[in-house]
Amino acid sequence: MRDIVARVRRDAGQLTIAELIQEREAAACEIERLRERQDGLRVAVPSSRSAPAPSPPAPRIAAERPQPLQLGL
Repeated sequence: MRDIVARVRRDAGQLTIAELIQEREAAACEIERLRERQDGLRVAVPSSRSAPAPSPPAPRIAAERPQPLQLGL
């Protein structure tokens, strides 16, 4: 496919109405494709302004049980 920008910038006075409609549709399809690609990149690479990633949970420290009192030893 030729560069979409070059296709859109052609002299419209030299094109038929059908060619103009085709070029417009091609431009719309390219814009949609680029937007989907951009949205995919946003998901893959979170922006620096987004909330920081949650830190991993702190390890649980088991509370020490008091040793039973041993009488008579």
